[in-house]
Amino acid sequence: MWIVQPGTAAAAGEIKVKGINILQAQDYTVQCGSGTARYEPDTNTLTLNQADIADNGNALAFGIEIGKEGVTVELVGQNTIDAHIGISSESPLHIKGTNGGSLAIHAHTNQSLGTNACCGIKVHGGGLTVQDADIQIRVSDLNAAVGGLNTVVSGYAIDICGGENRISNSNIVIDMPNNFDIDERCTGINATDAVSLTISDNSSVTMNSVDAGIGMYGGKLVISGSRLTIANADQYGVSCKSVEILNGSDVSVLANRYSALQANDNMTISNSTVNAESEKNNSIICQNLAATDSAKLTAKGYWPALYVKDSVIKDSAVEAESSTSVGIFCEGGNIEIAGSEVKSTSKNSNQGGMLIEGNLTMTDSNIISPGSAGVNGIRATGDISVTGGSIEIGEGKISSGNQMIIGGTITSNGVPSYDNVESDQSGGQVTFLGADYSAVDEAIAKAEALNKADYTNFDAVEAAVNAVVRGKDIREQAIVDGYAAEIQAAIAALKPVEKPEEPGEKPEEPGEKPEEPGEKPDDPAEKPEDPVDKPEEKPEKPGGKPTGKPDGSSNETGQKPSVNPSQDQTQNPAQTPTQNQGDGEKSPKTGDNIPLLGWLTVLAVISAAGISVGKLWKQ
Repeated sequence: MWIVQPGTAAAAGEIKVKGINILQAQDYTVQCGSGTARYEPDTNTLTLNQADIADNGNALAFGIEIGKEGVTVELVGQNTIDAHIGISSESPLHIKGTNGGSLAIHAHTNQSLGTNACCGIKVHGGGLTVQDADIQIRVSDLNAAVGGLNTVVSGYAIDICGGENRISNSNIVIDMPNNFDIDERCTGINATDAVSLTISDNSSVTMNSVDAGIGMYGGKLVISGSRLTIANADQYGVSCKSVEILNGSDVSVLANRYSALQANDNMTISNSTVNAESEKNNSIICQNLAATDSAKLTAKGYWPALYVKDSVIKDSAVEAESSTSVGIFCEGGNIEIAGSEVKSTSKNSNQGGMLIEGNLTMTDSNIISPGSAGVNGIRATGDISVTGGSIEIGEGKISSGNQMIIGGTITSNGVPSYDNVESDQSGGQVTFLGADYSAVDEAIAKAEALNKADYTNFDAVEAAVNAVVRGKDIREQAIVDGYAAEIQAAIAALKPVEKPEEPGEKPEEPGEKPEEPGEKPDDPAEKPEDPVDKPEEKPEKPGGKPTGKPDGSSNETGQKPSVNPSQDQTQNPAQTPTQNQGDGEKSPKTGDNIPLLGWLTVLAVISAAGISVGKLWKQ
């Protein structure tokens, strides 16, 4: 069978694996160690399944060459390539992992390719997509012998020379030499002519050691919901036309000779975290910086850590530190800071925190930008406007080359001080805005809502309210805040008037009188007996003389029983209920309710009657 020798470039429409045109191989399959490379014509997919693409430890010229358009390389299991150029494609290329499929590429020199750069993945026309894949690229041994002379070739982990490129839900780790004292030799991702590179969908790109991290001088880098770590770049970290870091991304870059992050135009950091450091240069350089939506930016540099032009910092936190110069330098532009925390410092005692060659506007922000005595902590050649918030200037000054409007708190080593606020222009003017009385107004409104008559010491509240002096400016904000505190304290100390207890109902007597044996109290809900019933007559006593009146109009004492059958028995527990309660016209059936005097009367009558009978009997 005819075999194309390694190092021969693939022709248009061909796909070569280890130098073999897989389109001419049996079953479109090339054996690769214990695994295979197989091409599926129907889907235009080259599948690497546990493939080991190597030449017994020697670097192949090309691991995989793709001259056919629209090819997808699918990774199944763990795959390896050992070559001068791992994968080379003339057209846009799609690499995807299946069920955790991975690829490890070792790129190092093959003398047959002379001074051609070593490369892990190269897409000549750009348009690389890496999806759901785990890829490791190691570049080493860049020495080449050309014409009897030793030279060092360049190395690229990924080389994409145009188009729109994307890394999605993937993990890429890059290791390269980075100890060259001259121009950058090893670049992690070289996208010089690319339109864009997007790292998204929880991807992670890590460069442990490189000369340069990502270079795409005319394109846009977008990092969305992902991580970029450049742990050690000997030259620069990222250099692009524009950079967007969005949606909870995390970017950390350390560079040596040049900047960590550079955008020739705009740099946007939104709801993300960025840590950038340069040991010998500016940390971040861009034309227009926008840090918004809870961005967290930390920049450390030898020169100004942030070297910007027109910039906006809104609802975010920024910390900038320089070893030799100001922390933040704005060249010929304006800076607007709103609702943010900003700390800008210099390790050089002769330098302050911020220098703006334009206007500086600070609104509702807390700024720390100190200077030594006689040194500008903050300097703007244009106007300075402060509304709300606070600014700490240490022992230094805050100065403007034009107008200054101060409506916030200026502190010197934590103590409010306005002595070092100045405009150095002859026509410049410093205006102090009025103090904020909103807390005072709230306290007064709270006091006015109270009823003076309800408290014994409301005069203290009135005195605190009457002590308020209007018209103070921001320099006396502490006094104004004291007014509000005094009013609130007086309200908190109010003593209510003691009100007499209102007369209530007579308390119930403890417990009810227990029922007497053999008797059951009437149910107050029972219907009274019919008043037309005839009263029972009491039996006659011995001797034939009746003891009660036949009309039943009253008992012998003239006392009538209760006429209200629904009378509340609990209010008078000592009263003994009758066995039959009616309308008061019926006599009780027993003598239980007859008073003691009545019994004595009855006994006297009976005794007298007995004596009379005895006399008649003797006669």
